[in-house]
Amino acid sequence: MFHNKRNKRAFTLIELLVVVIIVAVLAAVGIPLLTGNVQRARASEAEAALGTIRTAQRAFFAEHSQYATGDPLTAGIGLQGTDLNGRFFDGPAYATMTGNATAFCAQADGAASLAPRHDQVDTAGVDLIRRSINQNGELRDGPCSGVSVTGTCLNCT
Repeated sequence: MFHNKRNKRAFTLIELLVVVIIVAVLAAVGIPLLTGNVQRARASEAEAALGTIRTAQRAFFAEHSQYATGDPLTAGIGLQGTDLNGRFFDGPAYATMTGNATAFCAQADGAASLAPRHDQVDTAGVDLIRRSINQNGELRDGPCSGVSVTGTCLNCT
């Protein structure tokens, strides 16, 4: 019996090339979408920490008729060390507050984080996540510098 090579089942080079091109197109579309979702998750975590600080500050203001100043964890506003821990933000250094008795601004800075994945928040300054919030709940994309609080300007440069 003789063997016919045309009856063998295999992928041709053209078929493999088409599959590689399809995978490359899917990767080119999917990777930017995934990166955008990760960035939004990082920003959401920073905003959640700032909301926690704002809530603690409002409770402190209700009891003492003034806002606390200084480090959020040692300012006496009732926050524990674990209240501000997260996946991308962690440690006392990333959350800071500035202000006075009538106004404050809290800031979450990805570059100052000690979280296990902090390198995913700020990779050489490219993906820096920095958010700030004032006593009115106004979130900003950036640091407290120049944030207006009740008619005053904190740390204006």
